[in-house]
Amino acid sequence: MMKRITAMLIMVLLLPAVLLGATETGNKGTELEIKAYKMGGDNYGKIIITSAVPGALYEIGSIDNPEGTPSSIDITSRLEQLFGNTGAVPSVFNERVVFSYRVAGTEAGTYTIRLTFGKFSHDGGGSSITASYALGNTNYVFSRSSNTTSAEGYTIKEDSRTTGVIQEKNSGSASWTVSQGCTEEWIVRGAIAMTINESSYINAAYGRHSATVQVTYEVK
Repeated sequence: MMKRITAMLIMVLLLPAVLLGATETGNKGTELEIKAYKMGGDNYGKIIITSAVPGALYEIGSIDNPEGTPSSIDITSRLEQLFGNTGAVPSVFNERVVFSYRVAGTEAGTYTIRLTFGKFSHDGGGSSITASYALGNTNYVFSRSSNTTSAEGYTIKEDSRTTGVIQEKNSGSASWTVSQGCTEEWIVRGAIAMTINESSYINAAYGRHSATVQVTYEVK
């Protein structure tokens, strides 16, 4: 049995008017598309994506309450921190985190969260901006057992996790297993760091550049 939830996260990069002398005003709306596929039991858990941009910490299109929640992350204020070598995992990982995920549930099973990173586009067209990503700060715990990986005889353990650089159009994932019979709430967390090639940004056209991140949650 497999259940899959797919959420489309739009990460928006606005080229700042003060830095580049652009004159664009106003915002163009984007929508978070959420598709849910369910087979079998009713309690499949939940997944929440949260912006990690200082001053803009909010949930992105919560699966539980998608209406009225933001559907994009504006990373303009963090640009200087995000510039770097897109071929290497950043040594200052926490300074480049742009969003995090939180998965919670109460059932046993094997779970996978997969994130696929699209290329940047310029107002719907092509874009010269290039970026890479890294997955880190992963955490697997039971919420009512002193934040440990075991509770009431049940266990939660990491099976695999993508390490290293994740280039555009590629995916990163984390998988874990919760032991059979579990009824305790478990929580899995992780963060995504982003690196932008500075020269590609400098040479990019004025206007809004955006990239889509597809988040897939699988239960077996």
